[in-house]
Formats: sequence, C-alpha cells, structure tokens
Amino acid sequence: MAKRVINLLFFIFLLVFANAQVNDWENLEITQINAEKAHASYIPFERLNWEDNVLDHSPLVQILNGNWKFLYFENPGLIPPNIHLETNTSDWDNIRVPGNWQLQGDGK
Repeated sequence: MAKRVINLLFFIFLLVFANAQVNDWENLEITQINAEKAHASYIPFERLNWEDNVLDHSPLVQILNGNWKFLYFENPGLIPPNIHLETNTSDWDNIRVPGNWQLQGDGK
C-alpha cells in the first residue's frame, strides 16, 4: 500500500513539474508571436505595361536604401524615452542599408 502511495505521489510530482511554464524563447513549439502572416507584396506602378515600370523611378514607391544614422544600446532599458525626437545625431554612427549593423562595426 505504501509503495502505491509513493508511486502515486511521484507520478503527480512529475505531472506538475513536467508542465512548468517555459519562456517563449525556450519553447520550440512557438515560432512566431504577433507576426503578420506571410503574403505577397503589392507594388504600385503608374503604368500597366510591365516593361516600362522601373521600381526606383516610381513616385509611388520609396526606396529605403542608403546611409542611415545608427546608435547602439547595450539593452532596451538604456534607450531614452523620447529618442524619436532627437535632432542632434552627429555622434551617431552611419550604417549602409541594406546591410548588417553587426558587420559594420556596431554592437561590439
């Protein structure tokens, strides 16, 4: 009888701790949170003729390639709350977009 009680308690213990909460980044079943489902992009052109449409020359599209100002913070808690209002960015680094900021010397 005592052996059955011990086995039952051990089984309950396993059930409780086997279902312990796991952080989202540790859970292999979670692949995305608050992400938009994949979709094909719609690109507006002025003319219907495909051969005459050049994406870079379209007034309906803004290309984001170029040099951008970049400032690296060690963690999100260090980011000032009104950084989007910052006008003096002279001490910020320049990075090339498209590009990878880690390969351009930032985040050392």
